[in-house]
Amino acid sequence: MKGIRALVTAGLVLGVFGCSSEDGDATLAGAPKAPRMEEAIKMAGSLHVTWVNEEPACDGVELERRTTSPAGQVVADFAVVYRLPGAVDNKHDGTATEDATYTYRARCVKAGQTSAYSNEISANPK
Repeated sequence: MKGIRALVTAGLVLGVFGCSSEDGDATLAGAPKAPRMEEAIKMAGSLHVTWVNEEPACDGVELERRTTSPAGQVVADFAVVYRLPGAVDNKHDGTATEDATYTYRARCVKAGQTSAYSNEISANPK
């Protein structure tokens, strides 16, 4: 009975306060919705990234990128490469020019809270 009571209590706590996001930070219920990545397309020797802002009133969007070599080795792990106003839904990444795979993800920042990460999209500008 104690085990069942503990599970129910844990379930209520998770239901009220949320669970951990992909980056390990606690996410409270009511946190902003994550953007949804649409595409990364070759453009002018680099990449143009688009997404859908699922949270209508984001204060800002953090766009992160990971770089993987043609051999499949991670050259640079995910890091914020652009901080953009919340209404922005695309970015031309003129620094993505090497023969490598660039993987992008984004999250919404609203009232001091961050959303979970979006889905990831990848492309090679070459």
